[in-house]
Amino acid sequence: MELTRFDLDGIRQDNLRGVSGEEFSAVWLAAEARGDELVAAGSPSDFVAGVQSACRWIANGFSRSAETGLLDNVASPITGRKSVAYAELIETEALAAEAEVKNPGDIGRAAYLAGVWATFAWSWRHSGVPPVRLTEHKAS
Repeated sequence: MELTRFDLDGIRQDNLRGVSGEEFSAVWLAAEARGDELVAAGSPSDFVAGVQSACRWIANGFSRSAETGLLDNVASPITGRKSVAYAELIETEALAAEAEVKNPGDIGRAAYLAGVWATFAWSWRHSGVPPVRLTEHKAS
């Protein structure tokens, strides 16, 4: 997914704790670029997909509906809510991610859940390190 300046400018600082919008943007750009690289190489990463999903939702990203072609809110990464992210929902989603990581019902989702949790731990709990390695990527 290619991010635009519009995507990055829409990130609300209220949706982040302990990281700046610039830091979050850099991680989101790196996650999208890494995910695209891995998919192109034929070896997608569930962990990176989890990071991408969490970043897209925290940033109040949009996706195009397959049925209507219209833009819609991105679903939250754990509970699947199609609602704008705000502090209380981010906290709820972070708690759900933490619980799922500790006791994944579906072991096949473990890497995805770890990516989501790593993103919340870094951007919301202000613990840990960025969930992906940062490289130079720019928005179009």
